[in-house]
Amino acid sequence: MKRKVKLAIAAALMFSILIMILHFTGVKQSEEPSPQYQIVEPLELSFYHPYRRFYFNNIDIAKAAISLAVMDTTAGTDKLWFTCWGISDVVAYIGVPGYCPETFVNIAPKLVVELNNISYTEHNTSRWCYPSYCLYASCDFNVAMAVWWSGADDNFPACLGGRGEFNPKHTYAQTGYLVHNFSNGKWVQVEPGSKVLPGDIALGRDEDGIIGHVWMYVATWENGRWIDNSLVQERFPNSTANRYEGSYESYYAKLGYDANPWLSSAYIFRFTGDINDNSKFKLVTFP
Repeated sequence: MKRKVKLAIAAALMFSILIMILHFTGVKQSEEPSPQYQIVEPLELSFYHPYRRFYFNNIDIAKAAISLAVMDTTAGTDKLWFTCWGISDVVAYIGVPGYCPETFVNIAPKLVVELNNISYTEHNTSRWCYPSYCLYASCDFNVAMAVWWSGADDNFPACLGGRGEFNPKHTYAQTGYLVHNFSNGKWVQVEPGSKVLPGDIALGRDEDGIIGHVWMYVATWENGRWIDNSLVQERFPNSTANRYEGSYESYYAKLGYDANPWLSSAYIFRFTGDINDNSKFKLVTFP
């Protein structure tokens, strides 16, 4: 009997020691990690946290951008440089090896016509470009044309307006429109460091710290690396491009490579609305 009592006391003591060890060493029962999924309320200036839903509408924006690109610089092709306002710079490269300006030449002027015909109830932000006088070599306008043509957002502004970052009333241009959520939830800021998707729009600062450039990503970035640019590959096989952009009075819409989107950008925004199949911009056809 005494032996059984001693064994019971020893077992209880060992169990108590084991509990103390588990407590102080932090050993826990393994648990299946649960992803932190959240979509912010439409009027909250916050972040879109992937990946509760995959917004396939973003792909339409990226495809429009890739179609408008007049060259892929990752293939060794030089940029198509600006020399004058209008479309003549781009027309001159039709048939030149390494360049593919046909879609841009046919679609861009038609989008400008629609921009000037659309009512102010449908588009109450900046326009500035006219059929007879248009700067097609411009970062803001190249991004805007891709957004319009996809049918994503008819009200997307035509110009950048970098100082709108600091003025909530400066929403007629792209920076204020995106940063201050003038789109009423169509565009939401992507959490810094997280996944980047085709169709995401980035704002970058100039040497003075002001937003001075806008571009679009056309590939997928995750866990610190680019993992897929299959949309680009559909038009440019073997391309390593992940970024679409133009530049003010410098070069026309192109595809290129960006090593790290989160080192290049001050903000990245994602479209969270619905594609409007009846958009007058989307109904623009080629030829």
